[in-house]
Amino acid sequence: MVTEKNRDPITGPVNKVFFHYSIPVTMGMLCTTSATLIDGLFVGNYVGAEALAAINFVSPIMLLVYGLIFMLDTGASVIAGKYIGEGKLQLASESYAAALVGIVLLTLLVVVPSLVFMPELLFVLGIQGHPLITALASEYLSTFLLFVPLICMGPAFMMLLQTDNHPRLAAAAMVLTAASNVALNWLLVDRLDMGMTGAAMATGLAALPMWLALLVYVYSPGRSLTFRWPRQIWPHCKKASINGVSELGSEASYSVTTVIFNWAIMSVIGAQGVTAFTIINYVLLLGLMAAFGISDSIRPVLSKNLGARQPERIYQFAKLSVASALAIGLLIILSLFLFPRAIITLFVAADEHTLVQLTQEFIGFLWPAFLFLGINVVATAYQTAMHRPLESFVISFVRTLLFPVVLVLSLPLWLGDKGIFLALPITEVLCFMIAVYYFRVNRPTKIVQAINLSA
Repeated sequence: MVTEKNRDPITGPVNKVFFHYSIPVTMGMLCTTSATLIDGLFVGNYVGAEALAAINFVSPIMLLVYGLIFMLDTGASVIAGKYIGEGKLQLASESYAAALVGIVLLTLLVVVPSLVFMPELLFVLGIQGHPLITALASEYLSTFLLFVPLICMGPAFMMLLQTDNHPRLAAAAMVLTAASNVALNWLLVDRLDMGMTGAAMATGLAALPMWLALLVYVYSPGRSLTFRWPRQIWPHCKKASINGVSELGSEASYSVTTVIFNWAIMSVIGAQGVTAFTIINYVLLLGLMAAFGISDSIRPVLSKNLGARQPERIYQFAKLSVASALAIGLLIILSLFLFPRAIITLFVAADEHTLVQLTQEFIGFLWPAFLFLGINVVATAYQTAMHRPLESFVISFVRTLLFPVVLVLSLPLWLGDKGIFLALPITEVLCFMIAVYYFRVNRPTKIVQAINLSA
């Protein structure tokens, strides 16, 4: 029987605490990711293969929006987790409330200019000479941006619930979000034939269960945090931003890298190559979100143990996180080798023979990335939880921007077209080496000793 004591991040058994937090959050994160996957399934089958390429072209803007959200809510969760571990509940509440206000303001800075300068934005994203893809991309992105005020608070609410020991409520909300997205896509895209507009609306409206979860939390007697308008917004947001900047760096870097990959693939293979890469991106996204589920659930646990000065527990939690991320990567690789055609034809018709064959060739180059991808994500979360924002940012920056861009521009000069796709697995291997080095430098015992000396 799992008691309240067994669930305590600071005193409970490490294995029980880890799985108590990581399983529901990871499952919930995968359910949330299904919003993107379900959009892909419906638009690929009911709108056409070009619709998949259109979503991939506009994904950098969506990633930037999520990056701003993750920067503040991740930074705030780590700070709040440390405050909770130290028993400073008022400061924890204040920092989270300020982050929620900051999220709204920052996302509006992306949404408004994007809507005003949509044609110019699509040109920069690399959609030239394809009127159909341009029209589909504009339709999807314009609708998605209108729902950002509703969408943006969802991840922040989920992180809040996880930080305050409510992982099951967070997971339940994410499962409901996924189910709502499936139902709404079926209604709007399939039955009402609303195309890209329907898919974007489904994603936006499916965020409502997360707001419902917040209401449940507000009236929960077991909550530690309270909500009131923060006395100081900027200082708390600044501190959260510094600690969570690696999350923004990750998403912004993904945005730039996606644009460059799209340009490279369009110039060498064409629009069909972008569609094939989009299908693989969905599988990559699945692996990423599973890793983010582990890292998001364990980050506040690590920060609480840091506040309680528990280096051995921090090490055990980190070890379990890495092992779980590796296991997920191996499972995805096995699925890609055993069922490649079945996975591909989830998104496009089986009679798209050239596209299916092209995607299978891409998988042959990209599969090694899954061995290291999850571990690198967990490594970034570890450095963030240990209040090492610079190291966290470096791992994130080289993994999502520096190495991919340099390699995608240089490898094709020696290896030809396949160099574009080998850039990703080589990036993950190089990043893994850096992550191992930083962990050795910032081992839990060293960090706790440094805190004790400065106290």
